[in-house]
Amino acid sequence: MKYVVLIFFMICGLSLTAQDIHFSQFKNSKSSINPAYTGFHDSDHQAILQHRSQWSSISEPFKTISISYSHKKLYKNYSIGINIINDVAGLSNYKTNGLNLSSSLPLIDQKEQVLNIGFASGFFQRTYDVNSLLFLEDEQFGNNNIFFMDLSFGGLYSKRINKISEIEIGMSAMHLNNPNQSFSETYSINTPIKYITHLIYDYYYNDLIFSPSFFFSRQAVEKELIYGVEIINKTNRFGSPLKLSTALFVRDKDALIPQLFVSYENISCYISYDINVSKLSKASNNYGGLELSILYNWNKKNKNQKNKFICPRYL
Repeated sequence: MKYVVLIFFMICGLSLTAQDIHFSQFKNSKSSINPAYTGFHDSDHQAILQHRSQWSSISEPFKTISISYSHKKLYKNYSIGINIINDVAGLSNYKTNGLNLSSSLPLIDQKEQVLNIGFASGFFQRTYDVNSLLFLEDEQFGNNNIFFMDLSFGGLYSKRINKISEIEIGMSAMHLNNPNQSFSETYSINTPIKYITHLIYDYYYNDLIFSPSFFFSRQAVEKELIYGVEIINKTNRFGSPLKLSTALFVRDKDALIPQLFVSYENISCYISYDINVSKLSKASNNYGGLELSILYNWNKKNKNQKNKFICPRYL
């Protein structure tokens, strides 16, 4: 059954204060919040799959899928990354499909500290389907398909403070070119620059890592603050390379976000759920969004050891 609705999601798309696509697990979507994170991992290669579904208790669910890949130091010290994203919102099938290409370069690359800068360019398409909506009166619509380019820049500093602690600080600016996202052919609406700051502090205690972190973004009058702590278990469980961890984050004035993490050899899996605690909770019954991330890390083969033969030892 179709509901009588206003084109709420179209208005969101045209609004100057519209919220960007985002994930609660910001630590797993680093390249999309700061291009300086491209290639910032221990392995040579990293692939990430993220899926988020929210507001299913209120309306048609908002669904977001992101697939990312990054290659550490592909050419000299340059790391490169690619991110493909698909987002569908509400009854109007308000879709965003995009491709982000990013690159980073270390200005300082030492054992105790790293300073990266990164740049990204994205290409996006947005559409909506008027036929999926029902109106009280006839409405005339023009363009329902737009393309735009998006540019971003960021910096990242990581420092080993001592043997048991290290810190990671990053800042980035998204939508540097103020892309026009209006569906109208007679006027334009430019996206304001979005500023992001994030900090992660790791403290090593026996076999545990306590990792408090926060994420803050500001775009025009819209602000988002996420903070919390992750407890990472470095000890293998059940006699295998299996590792278990947990975390609790808070999106200020909006949601509690418990999270579980399982790692087995090169594969890591994160699952979290947004428990809505805002004024909308009366309608959502505290339901929010389910989010899943799968990370896979691997190293390239050493050409010098490709044909290496290990001689057996005899007693």
